[in-house]
Amino acid sequence: MLADGKPTIEIGIGINTGDVTVGEMGSYGRADYTIIGDPVNLASRLEGLNKPYHAHIIISEFTKAGLKNEYVIRELDLVRVKGKNEPVEIYEVLDTGAPTPEFAAEYERYKAALAAYRSSRFEEALRVFKGLFTETNTYLYEVYIERCEHFIENPPENFDGVFTFTTK
Repeated sequence: MLADGKPTIEIGIGINTGDVTVGEMGSYGRADYTIIGDPVNLASRLEGLNKPYHAHIIISEFTKAGLKNEYVIRELDLVRVKGKNEPVEIYEVLDTGAPTPEFAAEYERYKAALAAYRSSRFEEALRVFKGLFTETNTYLYEVYIERCEHFIENPPENFDGVFTFTTK
């Protein structure tokens, strides 16, 4: 609840950038204004990823590349969404403006842990993710702790650092 007694609204937003088809589609007597195309499908998949990452706004690498203003953004993962073979980098938008020095320092440690994870150095990544989680209680670090522990117990063959989602 907010200070004024009204409930908070928890939603997830997925944003992707690309060429789409938009307009009134259908036939005489049965038409709707809609938008279609692969970029729309990816945006829909990104919206669905907010729940497993406990995020609120997830953008694709394509949207991040086109940003003009300054935002506090954290890379979340390299994923394959259902129905796609090519991985896509996804990011969480946390705030507008420049990051605080504290967040910038935390983010550098996170990027080092992420690089270790993607290079199959799971023990090294696990130590950093555990330290970050202890200090910040950020759910994303718990996601990577669980993955590292899983891969330490069950070493993957041909690990490419991409997490594949099999549901929408």
